[in-house]
Amino acid sequence: MRKSLLICLLCLVLLVACEPASLASQSPNQNSSITSSVTPNVSTNAASPFPPYEPYQPDIINVEKLLNDNPIDKAFLAEEEMLNEQTNFNDLPFVVKYVDIWKTEMDATLNKLRSKLTEKNLEQLNTSQSDWAAFIKSDVNLASDIQLFTAGEGSGIPLLDAYKILGQYRYRTLELAEYDNMITGDFKFEFN
Repeated sequence: MRKSLLICLLCLVLLVACEPASLASQSPNQNSSITSSVTPNVSTNAASPFPPYEPYQPDIINVEKLLNDNPIDKAFLAEEEMLNEQTNFNDLPFVVKYVDIWKTEMDATLNKLRSKLTEKNLEQLNTSQSDWAAFIKSDVNLASDIQLFTAGEGSGIPLLDAYKILGQYRYRTLELAEYDNMITGDFKFEFN
């Protein structure tokens, strides 16, 4: 009974997690039922462990390419390829390094946005960011708990957590970058 309940809970979490991305990819005038999304045609590496970011306003010229073909993903993939050739490669410090890089980029993007927003929008952004930070803590804890329950304890859990956090910071940064690009039309990544 407990195992069935956990499986149902996991399915529910996956459904809820996937639904907002599907809804966000629809244009406002679409009234049809949700269909499976098609991977955007961007020039990111097919071996990327990251899903492509789908902008809220895909009609903006080159925004998908700007966000998905970013310098941080390129550096991650190049370094990962080089490190994978080593026999003693430890994923965890590498992934944590890129969590820090995405966090730094997110903070820089937040600062850019904050300097351009009205007081009301600034308050909304700050609330949104606080809510996002609380969600990340809760989401990572849930993922760890499910992993512990289904697979037991092991040395892979910190790496799974790090990849989960990396993906969340990456997505949030790209989302904030899109907002900045909507305001300026000229977003540039700080990372070189």
